[in-house]
Amino acid sequence: WKTCKQLLETAERRLTATFEAKGRKLESVCRHPDGIQGFSTILQRMSKILNYSHSSHGPTKAKPAEDKVAGHLNCSVTELLLTCYPALSEDCVTFHLSLSESLEQITKKLQTAIRSPEAKGNILNFLEQTSPRSQDPEGHTTQNQMKQLLKNLDQQVHDIENLTRAVYVRSVFDYINTFAAVLYRSMNRDMDQFAEVKVGNPFIVLQKTPSQLLAHLLFEKPTSPDRMFVLLHKEELNLSIQQIIVNCCCERLPLWNTQKFSHGAMFLSEVTELIEEHTKHCLPDLGIVFPSSFHLAEENLKDESTDSSLGPYSLIPSALNFIKSRSKLLAVLVCLTATQGQRALKHSLSWKERWSGRTEAPLDMEPIPKECEQLMREFPILERFLSTMAEPLPGTHGEAASLANSLCGNPCTTLLLSGLHSAIAVSTLVETFRQVLCDAHWLGALKILDLYGGENEEFEKLKDILLSCAVVEEKEGWRYLFRIRNAILRAKLVLHCSEKWPLDACLDVL
Repeated sequence: WKTCKQLLETAERRLTATFEAKGRKLESVCRHPDGIQGFSTILQRMSKILNYSHSSHGPTKAKPAEDKVAGHLNCSVTELLLTCYPALSEDCVTFHLSLSESLEQITKKLQTAIRSPEAKGNILNFLEQTSPRSQDPEGHTTQNQMKQLLKNLDQQVHDIENLTRAVYVRSVFDYINTFAAVLYRSMNRDMDQFAEVKVGNPFIVLQKTPSQLLAHLLFEKPTSPDRMFVLLHKEELNLSIQQIIVNCCCERLPLWNTQKFSHGAMFLSEVTELIEEHTKHCLPDLGIVFPSSFHLAEENLKDESTDSSLGPYSLIPSALNFIKSRSKLLAVLVCLTATQGQRALKHSLSWKERWSGRTEAPLDMEPIPKECEQLMREFPILERFLSTMAEPLPGTHGEAASLANSLCGNPCTTLLLSGLHSAIAVSTLVETFRQVLCDAHWLGALKILDLYGGENEEFEKLKDILLSCAVVEEKEGWRYLFRIRNAILRAKLVLHCSEKWPLDACLDVL
């Protein structure tokens, strides 16, 4: 406080001397009478701020000028500083300032470790070459910096917030060390899976996501999925090998209700236009009104897109066997939606891996349908569902023996399983619908709307129109009459068609 006062007085004397040397005088008139007036006023105001506390609002009445100062304060500077430091002593403040400076330096060094130029190429190869046995990981620079950072944070703990931060950083470091050790043990098949491992610079694993690193292990090294699963489960790391395989090798398959997609309105608009175009010549003037509003009741859902950086990879035998051992139903879906991605990158393998035969040929599209066919026998309901959904689509067959062959690798498979989940699915289905209408196959068009249109009032109107065409054009059209929901339309069709129908059929209808 004395130093502050001396500095202000010295500054004031120098300022006055400077003006006097230039032949100017300091203005004594203040333009803001309610503001701060001179250095002496500054010192008075600072003194009031420092000594201010809530107890000053007692029975003693302050001056108006003091009220203006106090009106902007909710606590004294002393109370404010005590929230930052445990004690307002020179030693305490200096100690915490040095801790903050040290923390900043350690953080910069750890950021450099994350972007280590040593692992600019293949991170997994770098990890594998960094043998924890040959060097002391505890003496590694990065490990030392991690220990210093934790020690620094522990020394700063004097409230709940700092304690929470220290606990969080310690858990993050534990996770990084554990994950790096799991990667190292996964790559070294000869190593005991329960051996204690600590990598010198575990921060290099932060250059890619855990899923990316595990995908590279599975498809480019390759590593046994079962070994990886055991290691992840032992360390309680919440990473799913099944999900990584599906994201890498399969078409995206959102299993959601058709009506919850905006593509439902798009499909309704397209098929309404096609039906109106193809039924003008066959339907009499019955006063049919086509839907004109295509705003279906939908829910806005976030698109949970998969990580596109994981592949695509071709499905390999060990990955498929792992999926089968966990869930045969999931294995069926994997076979149905498997894609032909890139093969394992040979240049990512070391000479030891090539010599030892640690390569695995990806499955071609020939063995996958056979595997799918065997698995599907255990799920007859799924088989019947796929057969029913595929019936109106070209290029698919209803026989059980050829169903898997026709669906595996077929772009229509995602349409069968997920409905109108994308613009491509809508385009595929609309083209099929167009061809069916051109062939005047009214019941086939009705089947498509039944399977993919959903239960909606607008689609029901279109189904009535297609049934009306069947009533008018088919040889035994009266058989389809009572499937029409609109009673007035049914009556008009009876009056129109009764002259050409046989007498027995008319009596049945009546």
